[in-house]
Amino acid sequence: MIQSLRVKNFQSHKDTLLKLHPGVNVIVGQSQNGKSALLRSLVWLKDNRPLGFRFHSWFAGEKEPTEVVCQVDGASLSKRKTKGKTTYYVSGKELEYKEGKGIPDEVTKALNMSELNVQSQLDPFFLITASPPEVARTFNQVTKVEKADEWVRKLTSMINRNSTEVEVLK
Repeated sequence: MIQSLRVKNFQSHKDTLLKLHPGVNVIVGQSQNGKSALLRSLVWLKDNRPLGFRFHSWFAGEKEPTEVVCQVDGASLSKRKTKGKTTYYVSGKELEYKEGKGIPDEVTKALNMSELNVQSQLDPFFLITASPPEVARTFNQVTKVEKADEWVRKLTSMINRNSTEVEVLK
């Protein structure tokens, strides 16, 4: 669970600290005050999108880095970008990262977020307008029910194999 999000030099944010509470958090405010930028900064950490340096604050100097720091279950995850370099950190340890090669596994694992965790500004309301098969697929993905199906298939295969061996031995 995310405890806090710190955003530096990202779009309209010079240095913003957002402390989150367990459960659902809602960010409200007038238009053009940076609510969507907070969400985009989290997606930038999670997915490395948007690419480039367009999100760098206009008021920050060219040498000042853009940085997002996220406290998750006691670990500190961060991404720092200057004009020429992107660096990821987990609890202060710099991670191996090559531009355009995906997110370091340690960051993805620690964040433990999928596309289901983040709703964008123009997304339809979560599952309200979805068809029954879409709802079922989403719940299956969230509950990982496909893993149970996989376990049942493997167990059935083992039972059949053992039954055959027992018959051969008889």
